[in-house]
Amino acid sequence: MKKHLILLTMACLAMITTTRGQIAKSSDRDLNPETYIFEIQKVWAETPLKVENTFPQAQIRNFAKAFSSQYPDYRPNEAMIDYLKKPGDYTWEEKHYYAVDDPRNGYIKCDCGGQFDYMTEMCYWHRSNGHQLVGVLMQVGYEGEKCDAAILFYDFDPKTQRMIPDTEVYQTVMDILSKHKGSLFFRLPQEGKDIEVSAVQWTPEDDFVYDDIVLKWTGNNFKK
Repeated sequence: MKKHLILLTMACLAMITTTRGQIAKSSDRDLNPETYIFEIQKVWAETPLKVENTFPQAQIRNFAKAFSSQYPDYRPNEAMIDYLKKPGDYTWEEKHYYAVDDPRNGYIKCDCGGQFDYMTEMCYWHRSNGHQLVGVLMQVGYEGEKCDAAILFYDFDPKTQRMIPDTEVYQTVMDILSKHKGSLFFRLPQEGKDIEVSAVQWTPEDDFVYDDIVLKWTGNNFKK
C-alpha cells in the first residue's frame, strides 16, 4: 500500500523498524518520545487493527485499546493500556499521567508530563455507511519551543470489527496542513465535530505568530 510520509514539523531522529507494522524497541523512548511518534507514522498505514468488544457502551475505549496495544512503547500508549485495565481517576502524582475519558462523546486522552508534555488523544466520528472514522493524535510539546505531532485515521467496520488505516482522510488533512508553516498544535474534538489546529512560528524576538486552522467534518472527510 502506498504510504504518504509527511512530517508535521522539523526533522525527527531515525530508528530501525523491524517486521511489518512493528517498531524496534529502544531504551531512549523517554528521552526522545517524538522519535516514536514519527516511527509509528511510518508504519501505521500497513497495519489494520482488530478491535475487541471488551468495553460495552464505551466504544472509544475499544479503539484506544486496539491502537495502544499495537504500539505500546510510546509512553502515553502504555499509560492508556494501564488506564483501560482499570479506569478511574488518575493524577500525575499517583500514576505519572492523567486520563480524560468521555465515552458518551467518543473521546479519550492519556497525558504524561515531566521533561516533556506528551499524550495520546483519540476520538471518532459517525459515517453515513454505519462505519466510524477513528482519529488518533500523538503529540509531544516543548513549552516555549515547538510541538511534534502525528495525526492518524482509521475506518472502523462494525461487521468485521477491524480498524483499517484511512489514508485518504490522512492525505486530505496533510494536504491542507502542508500550506501552513510552523509547529502544529492539534485539538481533537471532545465536543463538536471539527479539529482545531494552531500553526505557531517563533520570531527572532521570541514572539509568537499564530495561524489558526479549523478542519471541518463533512460527514466522511474534512475540509478547511
